[in-house]
Amino acid sequence: MPSGAQAGFSFAAFGDQRALAGGEWESMIASIDSLSNRDPSLLFMLDTGDIVNDGSHSDQFRELAAILGEARSLPYLVGVGNHEVNNNKPGTARRNTATFLKPIDPELGPERLYYRKTIGRVLFLFLDSNDFVYDRGPEARARLEAQLEWL
Repeated sequence: MPSGAQAGFSFAAFGDQRALAGGEWESMIASIDSLSNRDPSLLFMLDTGDIVNDGSHSDQFRELAAILGEARSLPYLVGVGNHEVNNNKPGTARRNTATFLKPIDPELGPERLYYRKTIGRVLFLFLDSNDFVYDRGPEARARLEAQLEWL
C-alpha cells in the first residue's frame, strides 16, 4: 500500500446486487477490473452483502464466482447479508455461504461467518449481523455470544 498522507488508496464498494446477475453486475465487475488495471491505488472490492438471492442454492454462488472472476486482480471482501443465510433459517444456506467465503479466511465456517482482514495498515472487521437480527434459538444465540467475545 502506498505510504504517506498524500498517497491515498481507493476501493470499489457495492452491495445488494443479488438481482443484477442478468448482465448489469457482469458489466460493473468488468469496469472495476479495467479501472484496477489502470489505477494502482484501487486495492480491493468491498461488498456489503446480499450477494445472492438465496444462499440455500449453491448454484448461485457458482454464478457469483464466475462473475467476480473478471476482477481477479483485486481482493474481494464481503459482509454476510440476510440473503446469504436465508434469514438465518435452518438449512444449507450458512454452509453454502461459508464454502464460498472460505478463501477469504480459512477460519470461516457455518457457525462463524465473521472475520477480520488487514489491507496495508487498515484493519477491517466483518460481522455477521444476522444473529443479532434473527433470533433463531439457542444456536443463533451461541453464535452471537461467540462473535461478541471475538469482537
